Amino acid sequence: MPNLNRVYSQRIAQSFKRLDPWNVDWGAAWYREAHTEAVKLGEEHGIGTDKAAAILAVLSPGAKWEHNIEDARAVCIDGWAAVVTTYPANKEKALNILKSSNHTQFVRGKKVRAFYENINYPGSSAAVTLDRHMLRFLLRTEDNKELCKVFASPKRYERLAEEIRRKAYREGLKPNQLQAMLWLQLRQDN
Repeated sequence: MPNLNRVYSQRIAQSFKRLDPWNVDWGAAWYREAHTEAVKLGEEHGIGTDKAAAILAVLSPGAKWEHNIEDARAVCIDGWAAVVTTYPANKEKALNILKSSNHTQFVRGKKVRAFYENINYPGSSAAVTLDRHMLRFLLRTEDNKELCKVFASPKRYERLAEEIRRKAYREGLKPNQLQAMLWLQLRQDN
C-alpha cells in the first residue's frame, strides 16, 4: 500500500507546478477579498466582521461564492423568510449566529470551521479549507461515500490539510493561499 502522505504531497506538488499565473495571483488574494466581503456585510448589518464571516462560512456548503454572499445578505435582511441556495439546516445556523452572543458554537465541521477562520483571519490563519472539490482532487475519487469518510474523520481531514500546509510553507505561502490557488485551478480545469 502506498504512503498516502507521499501520494497527496506529490499530487499537490504536481498541481502547483502547473498553476495558471492568474490562479496564483487570484488565489493569493482570495481570502483577503473574502474578508473584505465579511467586513462590508458586517458594517451593512451592524453585526461585525466576525459574525459576518461565521454566517458566510455556515452558508457555504453546496453554494457558489457569489450566491453565498447574496444568501448572507438575505438572511441578515429577511431572517426566516430569506430564500437561500444552501441547505435549510445551514440557513438555521446562520440565523442562530445572528441572534447569539456565542455565535462560533454554530460554526462546526472541519471544512466550515476552516473556511470561517480563513475568511475572518486571512493573514494569520493556518487552517486549510477542504471542500468536496479539493477532496475529489486529493483522493482522485467521485465517490461521495469516500468524501464523507474524510469529513467524518478529523484525522484524515487533518492529514490532507497538513500536506497543503507543508507545501505552502515550502513555497513561502500561507496555507489558505495555496489552497485557494489549487481550488481555482481545479475549477478552471473541470
